[in-house]
Amino acid sequence: MKKTVLLITALFAFASSVFGQETKVLKKEAKMFETDSPISKQLFLIPAGTIVKTFEKNSSYYKVEYNGKIGYINEMYFQTDVAIKGAYPNKTLQQNTSAPDCNLNDEARRHVAKAKGYMAAAEKDEDYLNVFNEYKAALEYAPNCPDIYYNLAHCAEMLCKINSQNCDVAIYWYKKYLEINPNASDKNEIKDKIYEVEAKKEVFASKELEKKRTDALKELEKYVGKWKKNDNEDTEIFLEGGQLKIKVTQKTGFVDGEKLFGDVYQFVPISVGENFISFSYVSQIFVNSSNIFIKDKTYTYNHQISLKMVSPNRMEGVENQNGTNYNTYFVRF
Repeated sequence: MKKTVLLITALFAFASSVFGQETKVLKKEAKMFETDSPISKQLFLIPAGTIVKTFEKNSSYYKVEYNGKIGYINEMYFQTDVAIKGAYPNKTLQQNTSAPDCNLNDEARRHVAKAKGYMAAAEKDEDYLNVFNEYKAALEYAPNCPDIYYNLAHCAEMLCKINSQNCDVAIYWYKKYLEINPNASDKNEIKDKIYEVEAKKEVFASKELEKKRTDALKELEKYVGKWKKNDNEDTEIFLEGGQLKIKVTQKTGFVDGEKLFGDVYQFVPISVGENFISFSYVSQIFVNSSNIFIKDKTYTYNHQISLKMVSPNRMEGVENQNGTNYNTYFVRF
């Protein structure tokens, strides 16, 4: 079977997932409901492998857009961490939908033509999502057309660099191409293509992991430095082996109001959340007297502190000290 190659060059720009939007792939056939309840009206029965635009998640249901309508699909139908987003480079899309074994009816041809049109006019990632979904819609009317499977695989392969999990989508459709067309003249070429995509996934996944580590380290570094707690206690936050730690007082002693010894410090680990940190520790104050009739005392304090970064040089939050909450703040110096 000879392939006719249609070269379509389009400029795709960054369109980050503003307003909480992203796209996900259905791992199996899914029902799309009018509300986030399975007893509400069913709007569509969407085939496995379809990419849909998702918005916020409500309980176990994603709010989605499909075929121009808004509805809800249960999270169990989506592939994990398969998202299509970001910027796409110029690409060549392979086409052979005029092959004799395709037998495209009017509906299939309409969807294929729309896919080509969306590709030619694409300016952002939603437009490319339309390309994929138009080929998916065409497949419903021409399930025996091998090159629609090929085009779906090729579309997904284009997105491997954006998210390595998209390589799995490409492999799925290349394998479906071979299933529907076991005697294809390019069978070995497609098998090699699958191996290539598997290699791409390894490379891109490694790069993504390294980027995540770098981004995580940058997130920690914004806390590193010397801080003054409530304008009267100096402390320091530092990185040790990838773990954020803070220097806090462990023991302080007084005799007749005078320091008995220098402060003894401890270094406690910090838990990091999205723009906040928290840590806990125990400190003691020894109060002694030279007067033999005054009993020496030891005070123990349990500290639990949670802070939010409100600016690069200030954190504010709450300190729970022996069960009582106090407002607290740290200022960088």
